[in-house]
Amino acid sequence: MKEGKDTDWKYRWNKDGREFVQYNSHKSFTLQPLSTNYSGRYHCFGFHSSSNQIKKSNIVSLTVSDKPKAKLTTTIIPVRGSVTLNCSVNPSSGWKYYWYRGDQSSELLIRHDDVFNSSGQISVSQEGQYWCRGGRGEPVYYSQYSQSVRINTLAKPKAKLTAGPTIIPAGGRVTLSCSVD
Repeated sequence: MKEGKDTDWKYRWNKDGREFVQYNSHKSFTLQPLSTNYSGRYHCFGFHSSSNQIKKSNIVSLTVSDKPKAKLTTTIIPVRGSVTLNCSVNPSSGWKYYWYRGDQSSELLIRHDDVFNSSGQISVSQEGQYWCRGGRGEPVYYSQYSQSVRINTLAKPKAKLTAGPTIIPAGGRVTLSCSVD
């Protein structure tokens, strides 16, 4: 309010046409932690104590959506015997990625700041249950955990040697064959 001193005014906050916060001397109000039930139309009233004047603000609409969910996808790379895990959160800007092996309460496996994980992608060769989630801001706001992905140890192909015929006369000839399944 421009008239008088800040101390001359008391403020009231309304949400969806109903009183949300009673008159007090605080001209700002922080909604924390945000949840979906804070979505609505907000405005405030200023009451000048000496003139009994009341002023109403414009209306501001606020939409609070559920936490986004991280998405975990895999790509198998059989040559190296490893699996590439990709973590993403939509909208995609500003997220850091946190990786877990075991269950959701497991110790953090890898954090985005690690040099090899700057893209939300890791390569794993150890079996186990893997999860990821995104985080951004300070303090960190986390997305929901991704669905889990179970990685089983990839079997390495075996070589097989065959010879034929197996009984050969001296001076004869044998063919050895090697194949990989």
